Amino acid sequence: MPKERSIAKRLSGSEALDSLLHRTHVSLSTKFKSATWIDDLLRQMYIRLSAHGHFHSHKAYHAYSATVDLKFEGYSVGVKLEFKPAMSFAPPLTDDFRITGLNFGCVIGAVDVNVKMPILPPNAVREDAGMDLPVQVEENGVLVEKFVPAARYKTKLKPGQKLPRVANMDVPAFQTKMDISDDLVDQFGIQIN
Repeated sequence: MPKERSIAKRLSGSEALDSLLHRTHVSLSTKFKSATWIDDLLRQMYIRLSAHGHFHSHKAYHAYSATVDLKFEGYSVGVKLEFKPAMSFAPPLTDDFRITGLNFGCVIGAVDVNVKMPILPPNAVREDAGMDLPVQVEENGVLVEKFVPAARYKTKLKPGQKLPRVANMDVPAFQTKMDISDDLVDQFGIQIN
């Protein structure tokens, strides 16, 4: 079996949308047990949101935070999305729309569902949504990038081995310290605190 190494690859726009809809599905499934209309709702949300440039596959995000507010009124659902890319030049996205024509089976009273996604590293988002993780594999002396299911990659950790330590899970960055020599400080005027 070739050695696999995890890659901290940014989330594509389509992965961001898929993870957002997955989190919404989980939240709705816990609130409304055995509801068959959830898939129709998510399908219509996907159609509406995939038209935005933020969720195209060529976009890439280090991380993002999002809030989805769903307001059920009668036979329609009001959806308000706030999508905020972190560490990106892309502006935040706010979309407010209404989905009608869903067959709830009965009239749902005025119910509000709030789904919040905190800022997480890309691979943590992929793992939470059940998406494949990017890994680097050496095949015949050539490095190749592949996507492996998260469950399969998690078993690669040997017993007694520790997970990598991250300084702050809210910001996807590793704890590090850069030592700068006095010559560089004199030459470039870098200040050391």
